[in-house]
Amino acid sequence: MKAAILMVTLLTVSNAFAVSSNDSWETISAKRNLKIEWPSARMTNGAWTGVDFLCRDGEVLRTKKLIETCTKYKTTQGRNSGIVCVNTTKSFGIVKLEQPSTRCVKYSNSKERGDVCLKYEDYTYVQPTTFEVDVLKVKNAKNDLYTPAFTKEYTISDCE
Repeated sequence: MKAAILMVTLLTVSNAFAVSSNDSWETISAKRNLKIEWPSARMTNGAWTGVDFLCRDGEVLRTKKLIETCTKYKTTQGRNSGIVCVNTTKSFGIVKLEQPSTRCVKYSNSKERGDVCLKYEDYTYVQPTTFEVDVLKVKNAKNDLYTPAFTKEYTISDCE
């Protein structure tokens, strides 16, 4: 009888900590035993950011928070010399929903030079706003070992 009660208790406790694709992103993100494989998007300044850090603002995506960027540096002297930031600006990072791009459409492969592009084409890149995001269960964080838990759809929401 004690074994049956213990088993029911363990199942109840483990189900209380279980997370599935039906849970909100907020709930999933709060679980320390899960790793979310967020896709990333390239901002106009060339830096990359996770799509979970973006919101839709009209015809562009922008970061949810202002990004602080150093605009002026100073070299310090002495034993602990180095370069320090002395002036910054804050602005939103921007990802265009559509932008002209170029891609390779014909390759040549050689042992000496590897893949070499022979022909390019211009096209319009359309930034996706909905993604299938993999959520992994941490097996051993120390050794970076994970197992797939589930996949959940994520859509970039409008900015507040």
